[in-house]
Amino acid sequence: MIFSQPRTRSQFESEFARSSARSLVVSAPVGAGLGRLLEQYIVNSVRAANSVVVIVPMLVLLEQWRHRLQLQDVPVTALHGGSELLLALDRESLAHPGVLLLSAQLLVTREQTPAFVQLQPDLLVIDRVRAPREGKTADCLERLMQRAGRVVQAQDAVGPPPLLPVDQLIEYGLPDFAYESGGGCVVRVIEPKSDRAIEDLRHRAALILNDLDFLVPQVPSLAQLHSHIAKAAADCEEAAQIGKSGEDSRTIVQALNELLEQCEALEADPRATALIAAVIAAVEARRPCVVTVNQIVDGEYLMEVLREAGVRAAFASGTMESSSVDLANRALFEGGVLVRTRALTQSSALPMHTTHIWWDAPATSTMAQDLAVAIASGDVEIITFESDAAHAAVDLLRSDL
Repeated sequence: MIFSQPRTRSQFESEFARSSARSLVVSAPVGAGLGRLLEQYIVNSVRAANSVVVIVPMLVLLEQWRHRLQLQDVPVTALHGGSELLLALDRESLAHPGVLLLSAQLLVTREQTPAFVQLQPDLLVIDRVRAPREGKTADCLERLMQRAGRVVQAQDAVGPPPLLPVDQLIEYGLPDFAYESGGGCVVRVIEPKSDRAIEDLRHRAALILNDLDFLVPQVPSLAQLHSHIAKAAADCEEAAQIGKSGEDSRTIVQALNELLEQCEALEADPRATALIAAVIAAVEARRPCVVTVNQIVDGEYLMEVLREAGVRAAFASGTMESSSVDLANRALFEGGVLVRTRALTQSSALPMHTTHIWWDAPATSTMAQDLAVAIASGDVEIITFESDAAHAAVDLLRSDL
């Protein structure tokens, strides 16, 4: 395999243009121009009478690709789970030349459809699909890769190992992108004040649940602690009802219910209190503010927290229609506050001068993506409530320099 690591964006673009590898992997941070390079390459392929298939991980990215390619007057067929075109796949071949947009999930569920089995694109583009090498998604993609004339896998700066085989890897790293862009971004830690009552509840819940080999996850908020205790209580109550644990389960359920009542009696969640202060400071400084959460339930909780604090905010998640997501994003670009799930960070840019708050510490790959977006957007401040996350971010920006 040929490996190259260009240190500038122009070198990266030049190596991409010169590559003749049948199976190429290109890795670059969000905002480094990889999407634009792929778009032009796809357009040129279609104009050369080639068929192109683009695989994406989520519907939001599929809609973005459809919009960008239609602006280039390229024939586009976009298929997703609710598409009426799925009904015709058994009877009709797909357009040639042109672009077929597919979600990875749809490919897995409909791979045996005759039109998919016969699919042999001249160019296959796999755009930021995170698939373990051993799994159904990877197996389906690799079978399609074998039938394609050429394969281009596009990845973020820090991503999973590419699918095999790979003939050439071109990697434009996050540290080089940060250096060339003029520095990077500010990562600031706000450590919430310790609340002894919450720590006591967490400890007591762990002691109770250890009797049933349960562990209470280390959760960052009072609401999540309440949710985990409630789930454990429901599980134990179900066991008692069907007679699996008898009196022991009933005793544990009673103890957990008492903890739930104490959770509900607490008035302040230290992390939520710190978040409110950070959001209000951003609003008063006239900075757009986005809060990123890992789960929808956390987003709903924070929407309630902000509403009670008198802060107006919009909410967006990966399960919402693209039009609703666009409407929520508009609030951010108009200088407002947006609470969004982690699933949307792959497809969302940020306005300049944004304050980006991590409710939970992101995984390394998504952290690198957030940093790249911050660098590309300009004057973005990232706030985390965990010092380890800040140290990891600094390490990502400094590595390999």
